[in-house]
Amino acid sequence: MPDTVLHTTPTRAAPPPVPATQPQWILPEPGPSVEEIRLFRKRRLAASLRLFAHYGFDHGPAGHITVRDPEWTDHFWINPLGMYFGHVSVSDLLLVNHDGAIVIGDKPVNLAGFQIHSAIHKARPDVIGVAHSHSTYGKAWSTLGRPIDALTQDSAFFFGKQALSDFTGIVLESDQAQKIVADIGDSNYVILKNHGLLTMAADPDGLPGEPVRDRVPGALERHHRQVVHLPGDSQGRGERRRARSARLQ
Repeated sequence: MPDTVLHTTPTRAAPPPVPATQPQWILPEPGPSVEEIRLFRKRRLAASLRLFAHYGFDHGPAGHITVRDPEWTDHFWINPLGMYFGHVSVSDLLLVNHDGAIVIGDKPVNLAGFQIHSAIHKARPDVIGVAHSHSTYGKAWSTLGRPIDALTQDSAFFFGKQALSDFTGIVLESDQAQKIVADIGDSNYVILKNHGLLTMAADPDGLPGEPVRDRVPGALERHHRQVVHLPGDSQGRGERRRARSARLQ
């Protein structure tokens, strides 16, 4: 078998280095007009809903995502009640004011979704996007009544940033929504005990200088995805075993 010849001398010069300013991570931005920013946010909202469907965060008619309108800031866009998240498009979105009236759209709105999101948008002018899901793992984790543990670099992102809120039933009254707002404080990541997850985000689309991690839909997806791996948590399993044993005694 012939010896393998190793060529140590290059036959041609290597390409020149890429300039220090390239490549850049350039994220899409809306145009300067209010109409362009509105369309950009609505597209982000529809994309968030489809991402939730893709990852299995939807649960029948439960769950809702909203984004604040850039011009009428006391109004927000929301997905219609009963429509599969994976089928929602920009034209399906509803514009709702803080009184619960539908301003644009011809589909029903989720009353619980309105109560929660309206209260948050009123109390937190810094918040642009709000997402609430009844995802399987999110609900499972919420029964433990504790924040997500900082066990990995991903879950450590939420350390010291989470809030807990006690379950008060389906949120159909404004006083229930106000209790959730009080529990939230200035947190953007909330575990609604025995209920699900609630996430807020400041959307830098059209607001230069905001951190990328707070961009919609990225911040919304990050929180809801984090609990996918947590039902196997050893401490959680121990607590569930002790609870089952107590019921049997």
